[in-house]
Amino acid sequence: MVKDFAARHGSALRSLAVVVGSLATAAAVIVGAVLAIFFAATVAVIAIMASALLAFAGLAMRARRTAKNRARGDA
Repeated sequence: MVKDFAARHGSALRSLAVVVGSLATAAAVIVGAVLAIFFAATVAVIAIMASALLAFAGLAMRARRTAKNRARGDA
């Protein structure tokens, strides 16, 4: 009876492979989640830096216009 059960349902090596495979899948899911969070943080930092760059460019253009007007005497 035991030999029939083992012959029909596979060996212990197959069940060990299933356990190891499920552990590897869980590890891959965790690593993927960590990478997704890291990527989202990177995108947020890039967006903040881009908005700061645009703000400084706007201030520089405004200062340039003001300096030109003062040089012409329009101020």
